[in-house]
Amino acid sequence: MKLNLGMSIVILGSLLSSSVFATNGYFRHGYGHNSAAMAGATTAAAQDAIAGAYNPGSIWQIEDQMSIDLSLFLPDRKFTVSGTEPQDIPAQQMPLQLGSTTSGKTGFAIPNIGYKTTLNDRWAMNIAAFAQGGMNTSYAKSVFAAGNTGVDLSQLFLSASFAYKVDQRTQIGFAPIAVYQRFSAEGLTSFASFSANPDAVSNRGYDNSYGYGYRIGIAHRVSEQMTLGASYQDILEVTKFDKYSGLFAEQGRFDVPTTWNVGVAWQQGDLLLTLDHQTIKYADVNAIGHGFMPAFAQIMMGSTDHLLGAKYGPGFGWRDMRVAKAGLAYRLAKGTFRAGISYGKQPIEQTEVLFNILAPGVQEWHFTAGYEYQLNNGDALSLSVMHSPKKQISGLHPANQQQQISLSMEQFEVTLGYRF
Repeated sequence: MKLNLGMSIVILGSLLSSSVFATNGYFRHGYGHNSAAMAGATTAAAQDAIAGAYNPGSIWQIEDQMSIDLSLFLPDRKFTVSGTEPQDIPAQQMPLQLGSTTSGKTGFAIPNIGYKTTLNDRWAMNIAAFAQGGMNTSYAKSVFAAGNTGVDLSQLFLSASFAYKVDQRTQIGFAPIAVYQRFSAEGLTSFASFSANPDAVSNRGYDNSYGYGYRIGIAHRVSEQMTLGASYQDILEVTKFDKYSGLFAEQGRFDVPTTWNVGVAWQQGDLLLTLDHQTIKYADVNAIGHGFMPAFAQIMMGSTDHLLGAKYGPGFGWRDMRVAKAGLAYRLAKGTFRAGISYGKQPIEQTEVLFNILAPGVQEWHFTAGYEYQLNNGDALSLSVMHSPKKQISGLHPANQQQQISLSMEQFEVTLGYRF
């Protein structure tokens, strides 16, 4: 298998990636079919050729290979408003129609592609293309009295991981990362009066953004049974969404948050057990972490620095997420069974439910399982599934206190993968 073939397929995969709605906030629970089957608990135990997306230091753990997978992601998202009828609330307090509204776009196809090759006895390389997103809603009726409402954020990543074998126990890795983002919003013109750039809030079509960054990682085998792993991805700084410079803080900047992963893997015969902890620093990205209502209060007091699109402009008010994950893999005669579970407290405060109608990233629990079947020619075919049970949060409408808003979501995912 030639490297240029791997590069071509990876790049093609990244170009074909579509909008998705992810699970831990807007980060996916797992990248790659085998890792996803273990709820993403693979920082210390690489499972497929997307491993560099977690820990570039772990790629020595897998054989030279290419893996391709396609996920069908099925989220069910809705919000419900109860309380006072909107005609009995002043228009400037942004009343909402009572009842439940379900978001459209209930099915998404998500591809991932990875390629790992050994360069020499000290160096290995892993190229991976993977997608995520999460602020994706489409309401067929007006939510904020401005027509059909929704947002669409896609993020496509291309990384090249280089791992150095210090010795038989320790490997370290470095991965430059390029990111492409696409965003659109509609039905938000009612917020234009609270914006530093009223003409760049909504209904501007798609806009593009580009950026880069890096991830570093280490894998260290403590004993024949135990391996430790850790990785760090710095914040990925991106160009601004100029068409939406009046919506996102800092004139349209939407950086990718810093992430930490630490993990331990225990191998005993055919059984592998893993534990991971992931931290996602949503609060450090102003467009995500700034609270809507604290900024709104400053706007009412005359502050221009807190308008939508300004330096301290409102965002979604998301907290950092800390996700605990556990996984297992058990080798059988003709394949490997995998399963996993993860939990992370959802990032949305009860006081921030209004703006998060657009991005109800409320999921907490994820349950996963999968089976990889070994073919006679050495290739492997895998199937994995994920279920994230329904989660709901509720809070008072922050602008009128006479209505209550409930956000809810449930998710299913099926992934088919092929390794050769």
